[in-house]
Amino acid sequence: MRRQDDCEISTLKRLSDISTRLWRARDCQQGLQEMLAATIEMLAADMGNVQILQPERGILTIAVQQGFDPEFLDFFAEVSADDDSACGRALRTRERVVVADVETEPAFAPYRDIARAAGFRAVQSTPLLSHDGTPLGIISTHFRWPRCLSEQEHYCLDLYARLAVNFIERFHYEERLRQRADELSAILDALYQKNWGAVTLPTTSSPPHAAPCLLQRQSRRPAPDPRRPMS
Repeated sequence: MRRQDDCEISTLKRLSDISTRLWRARDCQQGLQEMLAATIEMLAADMGNVQILQPERGILTIAVQQGFDPEFLDFFAEVSADDDSACGRALRTRERVVVADVETEPAFAPYRDIARAAGFRAVQSTPLLSHDGTPLGIISTHFRWPRCLSEQEHYCLDLYARLAVNFIERFHYEERLRQRADELSAILDALYQKNWGAVTLPTTSSPPHAAPCLLQRQSRRPAPDPRRPMS
């Protein structure tokens, strides 16, 4: 019981540290790299990658990776749900796929040569699903020797995957906000150029963006009554 409590405390500390690093990430790639490194460390894996789904094509592409050579990256440059690789099956079933030994897994037979060349014997692929169940990507880790995952590791992977999803969704939301801000700025600039770009105002006038309202108010102001005493 004490050992389990210590393990849970250690897990919570790691999660807190990862959350802090993700919030400090300057861009999506840096955040995903932090998430991948933390997952590899937690599982004591030897290599790994994060793939992001291109929804318009239904294709996974590698966003960040650690430990792979160009041959592997070229081979898995694009993966679909029709593929029987670990990541392809995880995308298709929307569930974690664990291949404990690629040499004995029948479904992995077409990928054994590339696995041998890359130097791994086991792999797990965890789908990154949004809050409504939409696939966002896959996080995979690879091991040089046959490997099964413990119940605790499955639990930690679920927590890490949720962190990754929260980060990706937050990044996408902030990107949409930036795009809308840019679009609004472009519209305002166009309106300004159309209405005030060719107007030359006296140096004592109000700023161009305030001039229409100010001039309108001034035109409605009545002339002072000379018979009225000054206050």
